[in-house]
Amino acid sequence: MLGGILKIFVPTAAASPTDHTESPLPILHEPPPGTDNPIDVVAIHGLGGHHLRSWTHTAPTGASTIWLRDLLPKKFPNARIMSFSYNASLIDNTSAHGIRGNANALLAALRDVRDPEDEEALKLANSDRNFSDIAHSTKGLMFFGTPHRGSDLAKWATSISGIAQTAVSKPGAKLIKTLETNSPDLLKISEDFGPLAPKYAITSFYEENAHPTTSNLVVSKMSAVLGLPHENQMMMAGDHSSMCKFGEGDHRFDRVWKAMRRMVHNEAASAQSLRLSLVTKARRRNVLNRSESTDDKTGWAGDTISYTWFEVALQRPRGRTDVGTIRIQHNRAGNPEFFEHKTRWDAESAGPRVKAWFHVLRPGDTIQVVPRAVYRCWTNIIQSASIEIQYREKDALELETPSPPLIPHTDHAYSTLDYAEDQIRVLVVEAGKPDAEIEARFEHVSLGGASGTIAPFHALSYCWGESANRAEITLRMSDQISTLAISPTVKRAIRRLRKPSAPLRIWIDAVCINQADLEERANQVSLMGQIYSRAEEVHVWLDEETLGLDEALRLIHDSYNCKHRICPGGDQCTCPGTKHGLTAAELDVIAEETKQDPTFGYVFGVFYKHIEKGYFDPASTDAAGGEGNLQLAYFLQTFFHHPWFQRVWVVQEAVLAPKTTLHSAHEAIDWNEVLLVNDVTSSPEFATRAANLRTRNSMPSVWKTLVHSHKRERSPGESGADETPPLTILQVVMAALDMKATDPRDKLFALLPFGRETGNMRDIPLSLRPDYNKPLARVMADFTRWWITEYSSLGVLSLIHRQPSRAWRRTLCEVDPPPVTSPTWAIGTEGYAQWSSMTLEERFPLQFKTAGNTQPDGTLLGSDENLELPLRGWRLGTIVALDHPPKDLVCPYTGNIDNSSLLNLVFNRMFDPSARTGEWLLHGSNHSEGEDDPYELQGIFDHHVYAHYAYLSTPEQEQYVLQVEEQGDSIKYARYQASDLPGCIEKCFFVTSEGRTGLCPWTAKQGDVVTVLHGGNVPYLLRLLEKQSADEPDRFMLVGECFVEGVMTGEVVGNGTRESEVFVLQ
Repeated sequence: MLGGILKIFVPTAAASPTDHTESPLPILHEPPPGTDNPIDVVAIHGLGGHHLRSWTHTAPTGASTIWLRDLLPKKFPNARIMSFSYNASLIDNTSAHGIRGNANALLAALRDVRDPEDEEALKLANSDRNFSDIAHSTKGLMFFGTPHRGSDLAKWATSISGIAQTAVSKPGAKLIKTLETNSPDLLKISEDFGPLAPKYAITSFYEENAHPTTSNLVVSKMSAVLGLPHENQMMMAGDHSSMCKFGEGDHRFDRVWKAMRRMVHNEAASAQSLRLSLVTKARRRNVLNRSESTDDKTGWAGDTISYTWFEVALQRPRGRTDVGTIRIQHNRAGNPEFFEHKTRWDAESAGPRVKAWFHVLRPGDTIQVVPRAVYRCWTNIIQSASIEIQYREKDALELETPSPPLIPHTDHAYSTLDYAEDQIRVLVVEAGKPDAEIEARFEHVSLGGASGTIAPFHALSYCWGESANRAEITLRMSDQISTLAISPTVKRAIRRLRKPSAPLRIWIDAVCINQADLEERANQVSLMGQIYSRAEEVHVWLDEETLGLDEALRLIHDSYNCKHRICPGGDQCTCPGTKHGLTAAELDVIAEETKQDPTFGYVFGVFYKHIEKGYFDPASTDAAGGEGNLQLAYFLQTFFHHPWFQRVWVVQEAVLAPKTTLHSAHEAIDWNEVLLVNDVTSSPEFATRAANLRTRNSMPSVWKTLVHSHKRERSPGESGADETPPLTILQVVMAALDMKATDPRDKLFALLPFGRETGNMRDIPLSLRPDYNKPLARVMADFTRWWITEYSSLGVLSLIHRQPSRAWRRTLCEVDPPPVTSPTWAIGTEGYAQWSSMTLEERFPLQFKTAGNTQPDGTLLGSDENLELPLRGWRLGTIVALDHPPKDLVCPYTGNIDNSSLLNLVFNRMFDPSARTGEWLLHGSNHSEGEDDPYELQGIFDHHVYAHYAYLSTPEQEQYVLQVEEQGDSIKYARYQASDLPGCIEKCFFVTSEGRTGLCPWTAKQGDVVTVLHGGNVPYLLRLLEKQSADEPDRFMLVGECFVEGVMTGEVVGNGTRESEVFVLQ
């Protein structure tokens, strides 16, 4: 059997005993009628398995034990236990269904019996209303040797059932093909399941022993685990076949049922948030109560301001909400005593922002109370917490009538595009009054016609909104009339933009692209840059439902006029769109009153003048902090927190367009006006004006970066123009890490037009062209490999440290580093642009040249179907000791402020222990390196150490650091107890088997291999992976870069005493 899964559910109703002899979901145990707290357990066997034999242990005496039937009910008498049966034969399997087909069959059976799922079925359940109750009721999943990333067919095909290897080539073996190592189907399923996984408890068992037939592991640990932060990974004694077969007295069964008990009772040592999901029967939500018993032991707290707080957030499966987070409570500053916060929100009496929050709640949404702190790695200690919501139940008719799903586009609506002519579809909306029905038709427009001219059209930029909602417009197609399903957001935008007397010709991505045709989708994505750059005007639709949008656009409009005086304002304003409300005389007064603050003072002046003139309605006042606490920073955060500014696709939509206009329900302003205010509010000077508010009152930094870069490209010959070359595609992708995308592959595809190497889509390398048939892992592996080849450098490998789980400093709540998914050497799409400088490659760009002038071996870098990267280099031993930095070598631990050793410099720049640069802070910092007195920084750090030491969680015997002593040509190290180790400084100092010392990220471990690789400016740490067989070559995961004393300037390359070798990264 290849892989097995156990699912645990909470039933919505008890089922009466039934004869399921012919059912695909036989019941092995039924609890007595009236059982309290019933649960469902569903077992799914793997390929080559059987719904009973896969879970059956046969003793030497011949006695058989089906532990699901014979043992598990003794531990869970309240459990209904089922085992899914499907055709998993390796021989003569004529089934045309793959994993997705069997997942659908499982869901249908579960719906009839009650409810479960597997990884793919869970994904389907979350996206299909017919199965949504299954997804909501699931408590956890247990995997037994499940090959999430596939398995080597040549090794396990014969070992499972003794069949000839030719069986895998038979036409009907669709399941077998799907389970090849790193198959696109498996990688896609894992990617789709990733966003859903945090909702469920997950335990993954991986096999300890090789299969006796081939002496190989059937499924390696790397494939058997998902690599999720909350996943419980356990090795199971036995080979792949016996690891899930237990008899009486088998201690392995104890591990299984106890892990299951933790899932059922939701036992956890710690959590990053408190969650409450709304039930399906909830109709109207009236009251939300929440409380926490907490303390504040953080350092750097002032007399009145605490740097720890709580926020309420809303999480929607596979969806998006526009309400953002709401800060509800700060801790008491520097007070170590537990005390209780209580907050009550009432939908009837709450302010407009909270009312809007209640308004968007839906059944299935998860309410989260999230503890926050300025430092990402700070711990907000909570003694207890609770959430309670009061609601009115739906009546019987509402429960039986689900909301209709969005009707997908039908093929007949889309005629074939001519890719050779770069054709697109344009929606031609007939003229009409705002409240009239919308009628439209499609027209083809060629962007690459021989005449060089194209028919004029506009384009729409917006957030897609909730995919479960639908609206319709009338679509005319030659001699017939049909309806076309669109999102309510798009329909509102069309009504707002439609002209009363002339057709509106507009391109809308979700409407004009046949989303079901992957080939067309990839082609149109490659034309996006041309579409938005050739549109006469791009309309940014911010929709009508976000608080304060009208007021924000008016504020920005008048602020721009105050700076540039393009209009007399007031009654004399004749500008299209939003009118300038403030007169020239009023602007003169503001300019005079704020002349001491010329950078941003006028924005404050306009803000307070708008309040004085009554331009803010109650909802906008609430968004700005409420009466008596009006804050520009709060108000701008509400505006810039709009999800449109966070979506990766909209960057090119706004930046590439010749003219861009932002629209709200009643206002419209030019995009350049927003850019001006953003430049002002993103400045460090503006942040200091409201430093205690901890707000984000500007757009993500990538906007400013790309706008300025694009201006240089459009006017390269202007006098005094910036001669800085355009950004590389890697710089662009890394700058946009903060942005969001429904499909993570779009965090590369959407940015290609901005790259120096990829701006011309016709010349872009094949490996980088948009291809939605490739899974994310392949897309990012191809990109990483292309960069190494293009630039003959390994610098891109350092960028894995921008991922939260792989940064130099510990930025997650987990004590141990979470598992890393394959390929470990490819850059990811998650992370923070703020950490752009926190790698050795970028902090010391010209200082380090560890591999000298060597280059990566091009003969090793060809495309590899197994997602492996072979690199040549030298081995510098392994890490034999890892601990906190020696206090006599690193400045923050000692009074020697003037210590200028390279080790000390690297430590201070990479770990920023006194928050000198603020790179590791939650909201960044206004510090810049070198502007603070070093003695003052030492005092800050000492205070920080004192604040943390009182509750340092490290066991007493581990509170030691390494002390290094040079004795002649050798280096020795010893341990001594230290009384001033702060809990937030990781063990980052290591000693190698060759006696070398250095610094490493927090994810490093003893046994990691220190290497110098051809083409690398810095050393790299590699970790040897488990072998599936003794004759298999060594493969490594990339841990990351490191600093090693005595090798950073090419000493290893120059001495000629070491033999190079090839390291295969996986």
